[in-house]
Amino acid sequence: MVKNLITEKLGVAEPTLPYITIVYEELKGKTIEFYNSNLTKYEEKIVINLKDMSFIYKEYFSLFVQFPVEKIFINYTAVRKPQKNKELVNLGVTYSTMGAAYEIGRREDNVSYIKKSSSKLPKYVLEDIQKSLVLKSNFDVEMSPTSSEEELKVLLNDLEDTVYHEFTHFYEYYKRLESGSKALDFTLTYAGSKNYNVPKPIFKLWSKFLYLIYFSEPYEVRAITQEISNKLKRMSLSEFRNTPYGIIIEKMINFNAEEEYNKLLEEISNYNPNLETSILTRLYNWYMKDYVSSGNPPLEKIVMKAKDIKSLMKKFEQRINKVGRDLNRKVLTFSSMNSKDQFGIPL
Repeated sequence: MVKNLITEKLGVAEPTLPYITIVYEELKGKTIEFYNSNLTKYEEKIVINLKDMSFIYKEYFSLFVQFPVEKIFINYTAVRKPQKNKELVNLGVTYSTMGAAYEIGRREDNVSYIKKSSSKLPKYVLEDIQKSLVLKSNFDVEMSPTSSEEELKVLLNDLEDTVYHEFTHFYEYYKRLESGSKALDFTLTYAGSKNYNVPKPIFKLWSKFLYLIYFSEPYEVRAITQEISNKLKRMSLSEFRNTPYGIIIEKMINFNAEEEYNKLLEEISNYNPNLETSILTRLYNWYMKDYVSSGNPPLEKIVMKAKDIKSLMKKFEQRINKVGRDLNRKVLTFSSMNSKDQFGIPL
């Protein structure tokens, strides 16, 4: 059903593109200002009004009709801090960019919402659009205290990718609501993510499996696809393979539940082999409690049929592998579309 809701052209939801351009340019300017300042932290509530986006309905009317946004609120934060994620440090990544697209709900709930279209819109627009969107989002930037201009350039590229990602979420929220389709269920995304007193090294390893579940969620795959399409406009396939996304896709393709379960057992044994049954039972019980208490029926059979941690990991193995292969095919498609020969001529 979702394929009918979200029309992609080469992996990109076209109606989001004008808004992505506006938001990215705004965030880019703020980030460069922060880089050139002596501040260690900066926060701002950015508001992009209808006036700032008027060119969209004037020049791209058909896109505006598909995604009529009147106002965008952004909570922007920039900080200088050392990169603590060792896996990213090993990849030479000294920065991070993060985003959040608020779901569409009631105005008073501090989320994105739909309102009656502004009378400031031209009459010809109001003939087609009676209701418009107000979007709310967060975008956060972390850079190293010793970041160079070259690192800033890479960070800004990643920030643009993040904006692509979050606007795909916005677009799906809207299209689902507009069509009367069922709202997205984030139960699998958050189930088990809270640490109920499990030793940190063990929970960190367990969280890597939970992250693969999140990464294989259909709504997340759609946003990742749009983000990857932008990355591969500026980097080669080999360069992409060494990015965090390239590495996680490879991990998904090669995910083996038996091997990952044994790694978990080994980590527990290193901590205290006498606690193996206790820790595994706690992880399973807490995961199921989170899932059942926060889930919207019908609950996933893939989860409910699992009887312990090992069977839970095995139940998800096929799904994780399949999504990894699907994403890899998209990566190859985008890469071939943007490939050029030695003279710069598209292949």
